[in-house]
Amino acid sequence: MKRRTRIRLIAVPLAILLVGAGLYWLVIPWIIRQQAISALKNAGFTSVSLRVTRATPWQTDIADVSAGAVEPVRIAKISVSYSPATLWHRQLTDIHIWGLVLTSNIRQGSVSADAIQTLIASQKGKAFKNSSLPVGKIELSDSTLLIQSASQTVHLPMQGDLRNDSGRYDARLSIATHPNPIELRGTITRDNIELSGESDAVDLKELTPILLGFSPKSKELSGIVKTQVRYVWNADHATLWARAQPSDVAFVMSDGQQSNLRLASGVYTFERNFGQAGANAGVIRAENVAISRGQTFAAEGISGVIAISSFSPLITPASQRLTVGELTSGKVKLSNGSIAFHSEKDGAVIIEQTIFATMGGQIGSQNIRIDPAASDTTLTLNLQHVDLKEMLAAFGQGHVSGDGRVSGQVPVRIHGSLVALGQGQLLAEDSGIIQIANSDALIQSMSGNNAQSVSESQRKQMAQALADFQYDLLRADLLNEQGRIKANVHLVGRGRSGSKTPLDIELHVTGINNALGLGLGLKSMISPGD
Repeated sequence: MKRRTRIRLIAVPLAILLVGAGLYWLVIPWIIRQQAISALKNAGFTSVSLRVTRATPWQTDIADVSAGAVEPVRIAKISVSYSPATLWHRQLTDIHIWGLVLTSNIRQGSVSADAIQTLIASQKGKAFKNSSLPVGKIELSDSTLLIQSASQTVHLPMQGDLRNDSGRYDARLSIATHPNPIELRGTITRDNIELSGESDAVDLKELTPILLGFSPKSKELSGIVKTQVRYVWNADHATLWARAQPSDVAFVMSDGQQSNLRLASGVYTFERNFGQAGANAGVIRAENVAISRGQTFAAEGISGVIAISSFSPLITPASQRLTVGELTSGKVKLSNGSIAFHSEKDGAVIIEQTIFATMGGQIGSQNIRIDPAASDTTLTLNLQHVDLKEMLAAFGQGHVSGDGRVSGQVPVRIHGSLVALGQGQLLAEDSGIIQIANSDALIQSMSGNNAQSVSESQRKQMAQALADFQYDLLRADLLNEQGRIKANVHLVGRGRSGSKTPLDIELHVTGINNALGLGLGLKSMISPGD
């Protein structure tokens, strides 16, 4: 009897233990599954689906997780680790996630990761607190950050982990940008997210849609930059900040071909604000930037701060300003430049005023409308006190030189990649000198003073005078005749040697298109005339 009693005393606890183990084995995975579904639904997700693929007393594997209807979180597999002790205290040892796809949409005025933001926002609610299980560590593998902008979708592989430190998660994430990853470090709590990181080499085409929220339809930036990034999220607003230092960045056209316009050096800082009422959408800073086009065009020392009212469409307040240290185009050098501009809702950029020092004087323009929807852009160049000697050295091709100062206005029309001059005028400010190397041939185009009756000897005297001519009046009238630019040059003065007979003549000069193309180093862009 006593023996049977002892056996029963042993068997009952053993049975209870076995039943408990069985229940633990069968029920706990079900509890984990229900807790996962309940937590996601209480977080605000209207559509949750998943399936349990493996269950043990220490781990449950969940697959094919989808939560959220608009921009759902998708997860290929989750492994949840636990023990009786951690479950008793409503804790999980860790969660390992494979194949997580996070979607973030860069919209005007907001950065949206709908599923994640819903989850974060819900953590303030009682429902979340009652249904969630604190996790010691969350590990991510083979995951993707999917960023959608106005015209592009960027897929960025991601991995890393989040470690629980008294309710604050210390995050270590690696975003697999090309060619090198961006390593992010920071913290995630119920009230804010702070992440920062850097990379010594990232292709700018992966950053542009994130930082600017758009990518031009006709071209995009491609090239390697050194970058630093920072993202701060609070309950009512967020800030995305990045600094990029290009080493060799080119514009890539829509057909995939690289243009020869490049960002050579400098520092660019981008700051985007989301959800801040009354604040600018962002700011772009340029510090000592250099750009180039082939071997003939370069600009250095470009700096300025550009406030952005809207990224999509791109709108800025009036009077945004850039300064340019030096701009070189062929034989022409401009320096100490400034450009005041703004961008409008229809995509047009208005250059309010631009002015540069050049050739001993100044050149500038104002009220230039650059409309991507229009085929032409027109402007008027204003030249003031330009040194004739320097101007002729740039454009005279060795055929003509001189000394003096000229001012005037020259209309310019830009059609696609072609540049053409309109009807303008240059006028010498005072007397000066002009020397024409091949004056014999040029004198044949002379008009005025009864040119038809001028004798051969008189023509020779005129040619001799023009070889070294002291002018009292010099005026060049530029004419555009069906794309062919010519100049009617009116000269009044006398030769500095020989008979020094006073002359009042008008010369017709052609070949202006070619001279401009060679002088500016942009021959392929100058409208071909004569």
